[in-house]
Amino acid sequence: MHTFFVALIAGHGLVHIIGFLRAFGLLKDKGYEIPVSKPYGLAWLITFLLFEVVAVMVFYDLKQWWIYGSIAVIISQLLIIRYWHDTKFGTLVNIVILFIIVVDFGSWHWQA
Repeated sequence: MHTFFVALIAGHGLVHIIGFLRAFGLLKDKGYEIPVSKPYGLAWLITFLLFEVVAVMVFYDLKQWWIYGSIAVIISQLLIIRYWHDTKFGTLVNIVILFIIVVDFGSWHWQA
């Protein structure tokens, strides 16, 4: 289960790189309805990097990964809302990650 969760986070992060590539003309916009501006492209890149950091933190069982995970999910969901037509299915993954964040936070808080 641990390996699956790390892969889920890392994979979800990788999907965010598409927004960056689209914004900077490194990926054709075929099949996408809403163009991505460069500032939003940078937001997609930052979200990608955050999710990859979170995946590494979870892999190495660093206890407060949920802090960065929460930030990544919030930014990700805001981007998804902005580009809803093209990205709405990312909400499902964010919900799964958020659920595990809440469970892990509860466990951490209980132990503290």
